[in-house]
Amino acid sequence: MEEANWFPVQIPTVWPSSNIFLVEIEGKKICISMFGNQYYAYSDICPHGGVSLSEGGILVKECIIVCPLHSYKFNVKTGRNISDEGYKLKTYPIRVLDNHILETNIL
Repeated sequence: MEEANWFPVQIPTVWPSSNIFLVEIEGKKICISMFGNQYYAYSDICPHGGVSLSEGGILVKECIIVCPLHSYKFNVKTGRNISDEGYKLKTYPIRVLDNHILETNIL
């Protein structure tokens, strides 16, 4: 991937209790969650119902987010819909630059 496509993200000093950190990059709303020492970036918009995952979505074990509208479940690592409705959540590559800054590639 071209280096020009990576965008910096400042890690908050206090991580949200929901484990869903919302950022906007180039007009796209991106959720960032952390499991263990790994960060994951994914679209804020449910591909089925079009609702915000950062506003009411619930993260459960094994990196699964549950949509607040119809309870569809997506793996934030892969975007795979684990309840077999055939939808896929958009995920984005993410990397750590240092202890306070991440970069994600949304293109």
